[in-house]
This record gives sequence, C-alpha cells and structure tokens, in this order.
Amino acid sequence: MTSFADHRIIIVGLFLPTSTAAVFHPVPAANPSPAPRSGKVLPKVTDEAISTSEETSLPSTGLPPAAPATTAQIPPTATKFSLQRPTHNRRASSLNLLKQPAASIVDDLLASRKPGGTLNLPSTGTLTVKQNGDDDEEDTTPRGERSNPFASFAASDTSLSTKDRAEVARGRDRGDVQIDTPAQPEAGATPLYRRLSRKQSKGSGSLSITREVSVGPWEIETNPNANGGLHNAVQSVAHEMRAGKVWVGVLGPETDDISPDMRTAIEAQMETRESIPVWVSDADFNGCYDKFCHQVLWPSLHYIIPDAPKTSVMYESSSFVQYKAVNEAFADTVARIWKEGDVIWINDYHLLLLPQLLRARLPTAAISFFLHVAFPSSEIFRCLAARESLLRGMLGADLIGFQTHSYARHFRQTVSRILSVEATPKGIQLFGSSGLEVGKSPDLAHPAVAVKIHNGTDHGTDHGHAKTALEKAEEELDCSSRATASEHSFVDVAVFPMGIDIQSLTRRRKEKEVGEWVIALRERYKGMKMIVARDKLDEVQGVRQKFLGFERFLEKNKEFQGKVMLIQVALSTTSINELQGNVTDVISRINMKFSTLTYQPIIFFHTQDVTFSQYLALLTVADCFIVTSLREGMALRTHEFIECQAERQRPLILSEFTGSFSFSGFRACLAINPWDIQMTADAILTSLTMPPDEAAKRWKELHAHVNAQTAQAFTRAFLNRTVRVHYKHHIKDSLVIPTLDTAAVRGRYRRAAEGQGKRLILVDLERTLWQHDTSPPPQKGEVPERVIKLLERLAADEKNDVWGLSGLPVEGKLENIGNKLLNVGICAEHGCYMKPKGSTEWITMTEGMSTAWMAPCMEILQYFTERTPNSFIDKRKATIVWRFDLTDDEGDRSWARRQAAEAQNHIYDSLGERFRLRIIPSPSSFIVLPKVLGRSTAVGSILQSGGQSEATLNLDATVGTQQWPTPGMDAEQYTYILAVGSDGSLMNRLKRIKNAETVYTGLRMTGGSNWRCEPEEIYRAFEEILSDEA
Repeated sequence: MTSFADHRIIIVGLFLPTSTAAVFHPVPAANPSPAPRSGKVLPKVTDEAISTSEETSLPSTGLPPAAPATTAQIPPTATKFSLQRPTHNRRASSLNLLKQPAASIVDDLLASRKPGGTLNLPSTGTLTVKQNGDDDEEDTTPRGERSNPFASFAASDTSLSTKDRAEVARGRDRGDVQIDTPAQPEAGATPLYRRLSRKQSKGSGSLSITREVSVGPWEIETNPNANGGLHNAVQSVAHEMRAGKVWVGVLGPETDDISPDMRTAIEAQMETRESIPVWVSDADFNGCYDKFCHQVLWPSLHYIIPDAPKTSVMYESSSFVQYKAVNEAFADTVARIWKEGDVIWINDYHLLLLPQLLRARLPTAAISFFLHVAFPSSEIFRCLAARESLLRGMLGADLIGFQTHSYARHFRQTVSRILSVEATPKGIQLFGSSGLEVGKSPDLAHPAVAVKIHNGTDHGTDHGHAKTALEKAEEELDCSSRATASEHSFVDVAVFPMGIDIQSLTRRRKEKEVGEWVIALRERYKGMKMIVARDKLDEVQGVRQKFLGFERFLEKNKEFQGKVMLIQVALSTTSINELQGNVTDVISRINMKFSTLTYQPIIFFHTQDVTFSQYLALLTVADCFIVTSLREGMALRTHEFIECQAERQRPLILSEFTGSFSFSGFRACLAINPWDIQMTADAILTSLTMPPDEAAKRWKELHAHVNAQTAQAFTRAFLNRTVRVHYKHHIKDSLVIPTLDTAAVRGRYRRAAEGQGKRLILVDLERTLWQHDTSPPPQKGEVPERVIKLLERLAADEKNDVWGLSGLPVEGKLENIGNKLLNVGICAEHGCYMKPKGSTEWITMTEGMSTAWMAPCMEILQYFTERTPNSFIDKRKATIVWRFDLTDDEGDRSWARRQAAEAQNHIYDSLGERFRLRIIPSPSSFIVLPKVLGRSTAVGSILQSGGQSEATLNLDATVGTQQWPTPGMDAEQYTYILAVGSDGSLMNRLKRIKNAETVYTGLRMTGGSNWRCEPEEIYRAFEEILSDEA
C-alpha cells in the first residue's frame, strides 16, 4: 500500500480550475470610432474591465454605486471577451439599483434588429448616459466617496464591469442610455456575437449563432466559477504528487458553436495545463446547472425546500434528466483518460451521480467523493424526487467525505432510512441489504431498462401510465447500482474538515499593496470601529439577519452611533432571488435612520468588486468579523480573518450553523443564532468592548485550530484515506485466503520448538472452538469437553503459552475454563479482563475507566429493544451487547438490521466521542466497549516485554495508536506465534509480525490472513498439527 504521492490524481469538478478557462478574441473592426456625443459617457471597456482577476476570492474594483461616470472611447483594437458560464444575478448595476433582473444584451440587440438586417455588435462606439434628474429612483446608499472607502484612492483605473454592459444595453431601450453606432464594417469583416451565458443565448430561441460564424482566436484565462478553495488545497500539496495530477471539468464559455477542429486544439492546449475539458451541450448544462443544481439541490442541501408556487423545477423531471446527462458526459471523459493506479477525486453536489456511473465503467478504480457543502437531515433530503438515485450515485465511491461529523451522520441516517441499508459509524454496508440487493443481474433487455432516456425514444408505462423521464432515468441508475453492488460492498464515510493554505495567505498579506491599503483605510476611518463581513447574497448566508442585528445594536447602544460602521462585501450569486430587494430595503432604512453628513453606518459592496489585496486589508484593520450564515459547509473566510489578525487579535462572531463552529477549536468565537436578532446585537457589543487580553486569549485558541486544520492537512488526509480504503476494498479484501495447509503449519510449529524457542498460541473460543450461544442471559456455563481436552493438550507442552480469546463475561464458561486449566491464559469481554497463565486471579484492565456511559447506552438500547422483535440486551461488567436478527422471518430480519444500524449511529453520535467508545458489529449483534480496549489491545499487552504480568502497567503503550507492533512490544520473545480466530482485524495486525501465522475462521472468503479454516474443521486441523508431537 502506498501514499497518494505514488498515484496520479484525477480531480473532477464541474468547472476546470481558475487557471484553465477558454476565452475568445473577436476579429477587430477596421472602422474608426466617431466623435462622442455631448453628455456623460461611461468609461472605456478595457481588457482589465472584462477579464477575470487571477484571485480566487474577489475580482478587480469597478465603479462605486452611482459614482460619476467618466468619458472614454472603446478602443479600436481587438478586445478580449470572456465567455463565462451563467451567473444569473439579480444585481444592481453601477448606474442605479434596479428592481428587475438584467436582460440579456442579446435580447436587447434582437429587439432593435431591423427586418432582414444583419445583427452586429459594434467593435467601436461611445456609450452615453442620459441624466434623468430627480425622477430617478433613489439609490439605497449615499452617492460619492462615502459609499466606497476605496473610491478616493487611485489603486486602479475605474472601468465598466462585465455585468454593467448588459445594463447599458437594457438601459438604451428605457431611454437612459444611448449607443453611438459607427458605420457597418467593411465587407469581409467577421461579425461578433457576444453571448453572456448559455441560458441567455439559448433562451432567445430565434437568435442563435451558426457554426459558419467564426468565433476567432482563443487563449487560456481564469475561470471565476471554479472552486477556489479546492484549487488552493490541491496546489498546496502539488509538489508532493510525484505521479502528477489532472483536472477534469467543463470550460468557462458555451461550447455548442465551437467547431471540432477548435475543440481538438483546445484539448491539446488544456492538456499542457493538466486539464481535460468535458464537452456538454448548452441545453444539458443549463438544465443541470441553472435548474437542478441551483433551484433544487442547493436549497435542499441547505435546509431550504424549493417553494412550489415559485418554481416548478422541484416536481419536474426534465432537469434531472439533464443533470444525469452531464454526469454521464463526465463519466465518459474520466473513463477515457483513466489508467490503472489513478485515484479519482470527485467534488461537490453537481456530480452526485458520477461515482456510481464511474463504478459501472471502472469496477476496480479508486474513487472518492467529497461534498463541500452541507448535508441536511433525512427529513429534508427525502423531499427530493430523485433522492434514491442521488444516494445510490454517491455510494459508488470507495470513500465519501464531509466537512463535519453532523453532515456525515445525516448522510448515514438518510441512506439507512431511504435505501434500507445498514449504516454503521464507519460507513455504509451495501452487501446483502434490501435497498441494494446483490447477486441479481438487471434485466437489460427490459424496455424500461434498455431505453435511452435522453433522446426520448422510450414510451414505457408503469402502473398503466406513461413513465416520466425522471422514472426512467432513475430506473437506469438503479440497474447500474445493482449490477456493481456485489463488487463494491462497503463504502467508508468519514469527516475531513477543509482549511486554508496559511503559507500562501501569509505571503499575500505581507505584500506591499496590502500594506498600502491598510494605511489608507486606517487614515480614512481613524477613530471609527469597523465591522467587516463577506458573504454571497443568497438565501443561506443570513445577510439580512446580520443587518437587522446591526440595526438593533445601533438602536440599543446610542453611544456607538456615528462611531461604528459595517462594511459588507456581497459576492455574486448564481441564481435569481428576492433577497437583494429585502437586503437593500434594510440598508436604506438603517442608513437613512443613522447617517449624518460625515457618517454612514453600512457600506455595501455589491455593485463594485473588491480586489483580494483590498479584502486582506479590510480583514487586517477590522475590529470584528461577523458571519451570520443560516447554514454553511465550512466558513473558510473566518480562517482568513484569524490569520490576518495576527497583530490585532480581535474577536470573531460566528453563526452556530456553520461547519466551522462544529469543531471545538472554534468555540472561542462569539457564537450566535442568526435568527435571534438581539443575540447578534449583544455579540456585536461584546466584540467591540472586549478587553484586549480576553480577545487575545480567544484568538490564540482559534489560531491554533486554524493552523492544525490546514488545506495541506485536508488534502493529504483525504487522498491517503482514499488510497487505504481502496486497497482494503478492492485489493486486500479481494485476495482469496487459501485453505489451511496443515502440513505447512505443522512444519513451522515443530521447528519453532527447537533449542530455546517458545510458541504463543492464540485461539478464539466462541465461533471457533464452539458455536456461540445467542440465548438471553443467564447462559449455561458448561464447556464442551473437547474444548477442554484441546486446550489442555496445547498447554501441556512447556514450550507453549496458550491464550483463549473471548468476548464473553468472566462468569460462566470462562470462569469454568480458568478453574480447570491453570496453565491457560484467558482474555474476557474483548480484553476488559485477563487471567494470566498459572493464576486464578482475573486482572481488571478497565481500572480507572468511567462507566458513566453505560446508563445512557442502556436507555438507548431499551428504546430499540421495545421496537425490534426478538431482540435483547446482554449487559456485562464493562461492555454491553445488543442481539437482534434472531428470527426466520425475512421482513423482521430486515427491520432488525435497520434498527441495529440506527442504534449504532445513535450511540456513536451521542456517546462515542464524549466517552471514547467503540462499536464492534457482527451479523446478529453488536458490542459497545471503551475505545482503548479490544482483542488487539489485549494481545499487544501479552506481547509486552515484561510478559502478561506487565499488561496493566504497559496498557497505555497500545492505546490509541495505529502502529503495530507497538512501542515496547517484544514479539521476538516467541519464535513462533499461531493465531486462530474470527477477528479479521487482529489477524491482519498479527500478520505484520514476521514470526506470526494466522488462521481465519470467520465468514469472509477474502482478506489478509495466511490461511482460512471452517470452524467445524478446526479440531481436525489441530489434530493434524499436533499429531507428531510426543
């Protein structure tokens, strides 16, 4: 087994990263620009104005709201147009705050097109803005410098932003904006059609670009839609990826009109940048991205069920069919480039179906999936019409990662309740579950299965009515998951909190430009308390709740009026929503209520962008940073704030509903419930009046957590876990254990006794030497006679140290064996009690351990016992066993398995971390015991250099470590170790010792043991091994 450094990593996300998006150049027009008309004209459109910044956080600065425009000409040279994916924002332009969504510039041009004429966007021209005087709608923020702290500083040239170009075109029809159009281009000049998004260009219907129209030259540019946090995390460990990496995703622009030759050229250039583009039709992408992802999945994952009267997408199947088509396009591309040994890392909710689609194509591939956003409770997720297909799609991965423990728990519970599969604290058991039955080949000849969903050729029916596209798409996915379930029986579910690249951020914040902005801000707002926030303007970020809390703070604390300002940076959103109007109403009210001639309480950056250097400067000078998200995966901007506060060490106000808050290291923040307006107001007051030593103490705790939870730690942990899990699932567990060769074992057994050699014999008692008694306690204490005879025969050899390993309590069978066979050591209750060889005294290995967990655990199990037929609780001194599945009725057995999975999850989530418990599952029971104990721990104690008499003294040496052999362990005191039992974990660990031989007696046919032997054959095997002994 190797680390991720020895494997090529295929990183799959919807968009290619920020360094790999294609942009296109129009052919320049030859006509010069006419003289501008009188009046105010908008600033020139330059490369800097349209191209996207290299920063992953925030693009370049534009005009402040309603700032005076400047005169400039559109240059006659070739302009670089960035054809980006849709960002359908309901935004206010720099001209004024509009109450309706911006129209497409293509629609405006279409409306003005003359019959029979040619549609051309002039490559030169002057944009003139009419002044409507007092009749204009009042802006929500005051004009001039007071609305923009960066307006008076010459940090960058003001320019017309990309979004404002659409507003200009729409404003022309209102009469607010005039465009001076030059003469038509000369014959032979290529007309340019600028498409702002897939949705807008395709939505026009009557207007489309033909393939005969040349798109012009192209080059590589940044992609603002990509996952910047993921890109930074991967880049932080890129130097460790010796086998290389490759990104897979769609391009920035629309692609329907790109010719095959140009696609080939783009692919060749992208490959040099470690990127592979996925070609998806514009219609499929728009349905997937704009409708299913952003109107169905995104709200649902963040506890917002789409409102049926406002969107019909929730109950329509067409967008899911397009979502499936996009995922299939990704699957085809990844399968084409995959090579043996590659690790496939799939990211985020846009590609939930991809793991299963890839598993069907690449059964032995290492596939992992990480969800960067929240995962809701099962009661929310079950509202999705395609819930089963989405869950089965995710379960095609070897490993599924989440940001927090609560998201992982919600996922396990959702899978258990919706798919009726067994969900354990470590993951999802698919083998033999009713939701994903294995061993059944799907009938691919069935019309509903064989149909090609996307082309609409199927006309199957179900229950007398025509099947919907959603039903048919789900049927295809269901068949795919069933076909691969037998080869993929367990899915690990784990938590990997994401972080930031601290070294990179430290370098950036020490740059000269950041220092200049810090000085400028401190001079401009000297004596003013600054609260800083940065959020997307969508329903889950709690921006409106933040402003309401700030308003309450100013109302209740009049001494701070005129002395505190809130600087809110609002990032672009990818959906049209009503929130902007609600937010601007609150901003208007607060600013009108508390503003003076020299003071404005809220500065709202929505129509202007802030550079990354300016953003870091804001974090550096802030007296407080506030996050009021209603639900969020992991608020990494809080990590950036903490790092930027290395000198000032000011407080952080953080919503309880963020992923960051779920970690103990972030409990030093000021926690708030964003729905509680007064609580938010109180937190603001506390943060601004907090003594410096208390603030420094809180900051140090936060800083320690941020430095431990880094981007590098996240990436290494996730990829290394993927490699280990894949090795276990597909390599080690696929190795068929050979049947026991007693002659080979006998030879090693005999040679080990030569000279001064000693042997250690470890034998499982129940499930190996006798059938396990599953009857309720009290159980019979008689031990089968042949067990006593075999142990007595093994212990009679003075060169043997014999230990019997058991999960049973001391009272009963184990006590009887101990009394009869003094020369046999016994381990009871999975290592909680041990009787050394030659003694009748039982050593308590749980000395000093709390048993406070047992009472609440009994309560939980009693609840499930009352609801599960034929189940019962077996409470012992240090462990608790719950037995179920003791019936022949298949329905009751299926219900019992589901109840067992629910019970395990509930115990693990409520008690596991607090009391450091572990759960050992089996087909018809599970046992709860302290995490530091187990058969592996007991055997480790036996192998301590001081022997079993030192077990209690050296127990800590084996606790909480994955290393085996453990420090202090002296396995070489024995020349030969023979272990026979059904504990696969113990067998695998002992196999790492060179002088050990393991014989597995469990149910699995595959694993890492040396030999396998059926329990009913074990006596015959021992007879053959011992037959030549004197």
